[in-house]
Parts: sequence; structure tokens; C-alpha cells
Amino acid sequence: MKNYGAAVSRKMTPQTEPIPGRTDQAQNEAGGYVFRADAFDVMRRFLILGTEGGTYYVSEQRLTREMAAITEACIAEAGSEAVRLIVEVSGNGLALKNDPAIFALALAASAKSDETRREALKALPLVCRIPTHLFHFVEYIQHLRGWGRGLARAIAGYYTGTKLEDLAYQMVKYPQRDGWSHSDLIRLSHPRPVTGDAARHALLRWGRRGSADAYTVQLEGRTLERPALEVALPDIVRRRDAAHAAMAAGDKDALCKLARELPREALPTEALALPEVWDALLDGMPLGALLRNLGNLSKHGILKPLGGHTREVCQRLTDREALKKARIHPLAVLVAKVTYASGGGLKGGGAWDAVPKVVEALEDAFVLSFDAVEPSGKRVVYALDVSGSMSAIVHGLQAPISCRDAGAVMCLVNFRTEPDSVVLQFSADCSRVGPLPFTRHTTLAEAQAIVRQLGGGTDCALPLQWMLRENIEADALVYYTDSETWAGHQHAVQALEEYRRKYNPALKVVVVAMSVNEWSIVDEDPRHMTVVGFDASAPAAINAFIGG
Repeated sequence: MKNYGAAVSRKMTPQTEPIPGRTDQAQNEAGGYVFRADAFDVMRRFLILGTEGGTYYVSEQRLTREMAAITEACIAEAGSEAVRLIVEVSGNGLALKNDPAIFALALAASAKSDETRREALKALPLVCRIPTHLFHFVEYIQHLRGWGRGLARAIAGYYTGTKLEDLAYQMVKYPQRDGWSHSDLIRLSHPRPVTGDAARHALLRWGRRGSADAYTVQLEGRTLERPALEVALPDIVRRRDAAHAAMAAGDKDALCKLARELPREALPTEALALPEVWDALLDGMPLGALLRNLGNLSKHGILKPLGGHTREVCQRLTDREALKKARIHPLAVLVAKVTYASGGGLKGGGAWDAVPKVVEALEDAFVLSFDAVEPSGKRVVYALDVSGSMSAIVHGLQAPISCRDAGAVMCLVNFRTEPDSVVLQFSADCSRVGPLPFTRHTTLAEAQAIVRQLGGGTDCALPLQWMLRENIEADALVYYTDSETWAGHQHAVQALEEYRRKYNPALKVVVVAMSVNEWSIVDEDPRHMTVVGFDASAPAAINAFIGG
């Protein structure tokens, strides 16, 4: 049995130097010595957080190269395990964006191992669930490998294996992306529907040509001209053409009727300037689209302080089961809240008056979008890193949310569930280690405002030193940090050993990684767990680990 922690020196070693006798430490980007996280843990961070925007210390280009290399190493070491991790993160909606999982799957589908390539392509429908995902995948694949029979069969399987009504809906809603279209994929993959499936044959011909106009189809020895073809095409394709015709004719009644049956993307662009159309679209609007279009609904008078569809929308936003079914990620809710409450689009998408009830509903939706969290019943210290490096923007967001802001609201989710807990702030400025004024009633906006003006160097030993100094008896310590610690006169693991020796040898430590990097402040230890910030399952996993 390993004697975890036995090699930790009890002396105070500056974090800019390795602990004497330790050979498993490496220098992080800030110059401090820490431990390398397990490669699959790093891959998980990448899949959930991505690399868009880089970090405080590392550019996006360099970070992407490093994460790609680590992911390739994981795939080479254990291809099946890597593919399972990709499917887990993507299929369970653990990440805000699916792009990192799609990229990783493309790497696996380009691996040297025949078995890994087969498993990756077998997993394609589990990760690439809509055409946009397929277009991304093919764009990545183009730079990694050529087209072979296995890849063509996997792509063709989407067109032949997807339920016809779903396929037609998705082809209408997502016609092209990244320079790829359905015409390209159908031409390259040669999907062959079963004999007699006239509607699928017609839909694929429509997708390959991009229109039902000016062509004929040879089907089972018969030539179908356009009128006969239209009978074979799924209804949604004909409704799309009808919506464009209704817009051209100025027939608002017909247009609104069709808008209730079509996705927003299938309507003419000009139609989206009409309030009546937005009212009609709301009837069948998916929950994800609703989050993205709250500003448009307010701008066109659909959401009002009193009346309109405000009550209905708030009920939908706070339906936990609906949020889970739609794979609504907590970060998507947070971005929607920040954007909607600001009263203006972050990319110049107009202005609106935010309805307070909707803002409150988004606050509730953020908490509900995480897996249900049960209190652990333990004494917990939540330690929020408020140092300067945590001012970096969370990867991939179209909203100005820093790792520090994100850590504050993540921390709040767990803090609200634990009756015997405290939230600390910490940075290398000693005046900035101590309890934050969080209560069970603190809102997300209040939590972000409390930590927004803080900064300084990173010293992850400070929470433990504070606990020692204040004689705090705890069962668990939960960090929210980027692990770029460097500024202290003692390593965190040295302070941890001292605390365990004096107060609680079973103290559990959870590190919530708020940024993508290779580092961990704690070495291998069964009483330690690392989770990824904004993994939708993180708060529940933290409490389950703490509670044993």
C-alpha cells in the first residue's frame, strides 16, 4: 500500500522551488512548482472547457497544440478509454460546447490503431448528433486523414439511419457550416436508402441539389418530375418553401402559421423583424433557442413586466427535467443571464428592457441546470482563488465571464446546500484571505460583484494556513482555482500535511479546475479529487465525494 504524502517535507519550501526529495513536481506557467495531473484528467478538462481564448499565461494557439498532443497521447495509450471519455462528456452534455469532443473524436478516428478508428466512427452518432456537428467533424478530418470506406459509411449512416422526420428537420434547420453542406456530405458518402423509401430518396436528392427546382429523380425505374417529387418530400421541406413564398407575397397570416411549424433558421431573414413571427416561433421554440433569444423576445414585446408570455417562459426556464432533457449546460444559462440582464447584445444585436422576473428565472435555472445536489452533512471550507490569473475569461464564452466570476457562482451552488460551511477568498496579498460575505440568499450577480475587484498573486497554501491559524476543524476543503500557484513561502501539500497532522488526518481535498492546464496543487492521494469547473455533474460529485 502506498504511503501517500510520506515524501512531503515539513519544512517551508518557497513555491518557486521544488520540495526537497520530490521528483514528481514540475514548474507551472507562473514559475511555481506543482504536480502534473493525470493525462486523462487533463483531457477531460479540455473536453469540458476547451481552449478558446487561451489562459492568463498561455495563448489559445499554444494551448490548443498542447491539448491536442495530450489528447493524442491518451488515444494512443488507451483508445477505447479515450473514446468512452469523449462520448461521456458529449453525450451527457457536460460541456458548454461540443467542439472539443468533436475534435477529439476526429483525432481518434485518425489514430494508427484500426480498432480505435473503428470505435471512434462507431461513436460518431453519439457525439455528432446534428448536421452542424457533422460539418465540424468533417472539417477536422480533412486536415487529419483522407476519406476511406469506413468514414464514408459512418457519414452515410447519419443520412440513412436517422428517423426521416428528424433528418428532414435537421437538414432544413442546419443547411451548411464551415464551408460544408449536405450536398458535399451526400456526394462524398453515397448514402443508399432502402428500396421503396421514396421520401428518403427524394430528401437526399433535394439535399444534394439544394432545391426541389429544375431536376428530376430516377426512382425504381420511374422518372419523377417536380410535382411528384414534392409529394415524396417530407412536409417540413415543402413548408420551408411555402414560408419563403408567403414572405414574398406579404401574407403575414400564412407566414405566422408556418412559423409555428418550422425552426427559426428555416424562415426568411426578413421575417425575423416581425413581432408576430416571434410570437408564433415561441410556441415550439426549443429550450436552447429560447435561452439565446430572450433579448429578441423582449425587443419585440413578447416578454413584458406584466402580461405577454413572461409567465410561460419563466415556467419553461425553471423546469429541471426540461433543462436536463435539452442538455442545457450551466454556462449556457449563465451566459444567457449576463447577456439578457445587460439589456443589449454582446455583438451589437440590438437593445431591450430586461424583465426582472425573467432574470430571476434565469438565476433559478442556473442552479437547476446542475445535477441535483444533496448536502454532504460535513464541515466544508470553500476556497475561491481571487488572484490576478483568475481574471482570464472562461474558454469559449460569448460573454465577459472570468474564471473568478465563474468560480464564485460555482462555489455558491455548493455553499447553498451545506449548512455547516464557509467561503474563503485567497490571493498572495495576506489581507485577502478570509471569509467572503456569502449567505444562502446571495444572488449570482451579488457573488460576482463581491469578487470582481480582487486580485494579486496566487498562493494555494493560504486557505490551509488560515484554517491552522484560526483553529478551523473541517472535513473537507474545496478549491476553485487555476492551480497557477507560485507566490507562497510554503507549498500547499506541506500545509496540508501539517493540517492533517494537527486536526484531521482524513481531511478531503477537492480541486475544481477553472482553467485548462496540466497542473494540480495536490499529489496522488485517495483523499483528493479533481473535477472540472462547469462540468454539469461537478457539484453533485463534490458532495458525494465529501460525504463518502
